Amino acid sequence: MALFFVLFSTYSQTSNKSTLEFHFGWAKHGTGDINGFLYGAQYQQAFGKKTYWVIGFEGTFHDNPLGDVLFFENEGQTFDSTIRFVTAGMQLVTGIKYHFIENNKYSFGIYALPLFRYQATSINDLIDTEFPVGTGLPIPVRILINENPSRTFSFGGALRINYNYTFNKNKGLYLGLLAGFQIDTNGDTITNTGLTFGKRFNF
Repeated sequence: MALFFVLFSTYSQTSNKSTLEFHFGWAKHGTGDINGFLYGAQYQQAFGKKTYWVIGFEGTFHDNPLGDVLFFENEGQTFDSTIRFVTAGMQLVTGIKYHFIENNKYSFGIYALPLFRYQATSINDLIDTEFPVGTGLPIPVRILINENPSRTFSFGGALRINYNYTFNKNKGLYLGLLAGFQIDTNGDTITNTGLTFGKRFNF
């Protein structure tokens, strides 16, 4: 960490290039294989010819409307006893971005981003359903067991690649594509693809 700030202090004086970038896209949470979204914003400041430090704030939202599906009938009525799964999180990211290719028109690079993540989930560790034939009750019985907390804090890291195309050179506005993968100490994995929109300064 100390080396990172030394490099930033040394090189930021020689380059004023920076970008403000927003991104949004599809994401898949490995716990439960739940589809959802990744969104966020980043500020990127050059400290070398093609190297940038990055800081940003992001969010993820994943839900499965089907969940653990169960419909049952009782006294002529049909009831929906489906357990719906939702996992959402917020994360602070920081790290390094390196552009393999960079000019006034387009750029292609890779991110290495340590992160700190807060996450909340409704997914139970164990779900069991006992049916009337086994319990003698007129309706099914759900048994839910939780061994882990529903709210967690974790550290992790993300690796991403990014291509940007500047469509308005005078204003420094660009659009791009993003793809990545992240893991954390809570055992979660998230893959994502999406779009970026940003503004380049002092190029």
